[in-house]
Amino acid sequence: RLIDELVTYACWHFHAHGIEPGSKVSRIHHWRQVEKSLGRPPEELRNQPEFPAHLDYLWSHYVALKNASGGVISFEQIRAYIELTGETLAPWEVEAVRALDDAHSQEQAKSWQKK
Repeated sequence: RLIDELVTYACWHFHAHGIEPGSKVSRIHHWRQVEKSLGRPPEELRNQPEFPAHLDYLWSHYVALKNASGGVISFEQIRAYIELTGETLAPWEVEAVRALDDAHSQEQAKSWQKK
């Protein structure tokens, strides 16, 4: 399923760009430093899912909506986005944007639990 490809990447991305409690840098920054030190990528980078380039446009819609939302992306915000931009999103594409937002919220909740 196309949505699953994008959500798999998104879950990794959101986790990688998070910051561990007590750290001042993102996980991905830390992993890249480890890679420089070891001369090879750590497991976290080796296991990075490939970004589904054929769904780049959905990622762009998600980012635009997330930047404008200030929180959870609602169906009303998606409707307003469509009306303001003239974009057309199929129902499965709206579902994909919502799934990305849910994945982001779940990763944020995990981060808060660690604090």
